[in-house]
Amino acid sequence: ALVPIQRGQDISYVMAITFDKEQTHPEQTRYTLNLLATQAAGHLENTYLHERIRTERNRIRTILDTTKDGVILLDRSGILLDTNPAAERMLSLQLSRFIGRDFIELLEEYTHIYEKDDRAQLSRILRLQPHRATNREYTIEYGGTTTYIQEIGTPVRNDKVITGRLLVLRDITEEKALLEYRTKIQRMLFHDLRNPLSSIISSMHLLIDEIPSHIEDDTARFELTEMLRIAEESATRLYNLVDSLLDIGKLQRNQLEVHFDTIHLIDTITNATLMIDTSIRQANITIESSIEDGLMVYADPELLQRIFINLLHNAVKFTPEDGKIQIDT
Repeated sequence: ALVPIQRGQDISYVMAITFDKEQTHPEQTRYTLNLLATQAAGHLENTYLHERIRTERNRIRTILDTTKDGVILLDRSGILLDTNPAAERMLSLQLSRFIGRDFIELLEEYTHIYEKDDRAQLSRILRLQPHRATNREYTIEYGGTTTYIQEIGTPVRNDKVITGRLLVLRDITEEKALLEYRTKIQRMLFHDLRNPLSSIISSMHLLIDEIPSHIEDDTARFELTEMLRIAEESATRLYNLVDSLLDIGKLQRNQLEVHFDTIHLIDTITNATLMIDTSIRQANITIESSIEDGLMVYADPELLQRIFINLLHNAVKFTPEDGKIQIDT
């Protein structure tokens, strides 16, 4: 007898059964064979599903084991469910030995991974803010080596229900080293630019004071003076830009020194205006100020003047010829 074994509407297999003698109750035999085929189809379907699950698990395991990023999977209560070799390598800890343990308790035993405040924050997120995504950086000191880690935490959802938390770790040590190298190169370049720019500005001052006085033609003297002033103003603007870039670097490293003093605001604005006087006159722009002469401010004189130079320069750039710039408090 040939009995089809169906999977859905399709026939997947055919079961062949032979009898050593004629069946006296063919209807009962047919019923028994159909029941046997149904059970066989169920067992085959389960075997197929188990094989698919096993194949999918192996595929995911292969991906986890070969990826460069560290992976730590927790359930809603903070139990460690899974990890990969990259995470163990970054944290210098064989996490796979602790599958099934409370991750927060594990961190308390290995404090080089998380500081106390970080552990408290992770515990709070698991309990009260499981939907929250996190992104932080920290360093691990182990065996005389410093490793910079970026950790991204996201909730794990199943049909929109949060079932756990995934921590993805990236080793950014090389990126940090490249960034530091680039920063050092930039600082060297900026410092190397300052000296020649300072010499150019000093030379421009000397040329403006000395050369025009030896030219008798008024028009030629005026044109030469204007050209020298434009060159001086451009060099000064570039010098201030280099200083600003250096200050930004110091600010990022928390090394910027600010020297506060009580100063007349109008004097700072006047000096800033003089620094870009040539550009103002070329565009025939009028600058008016309603600031009182006696108005005092508490600030760093050099930084404040640099700010006003940038503001005025941008104002001149975007003001049409014969326009007016108004400065008010």
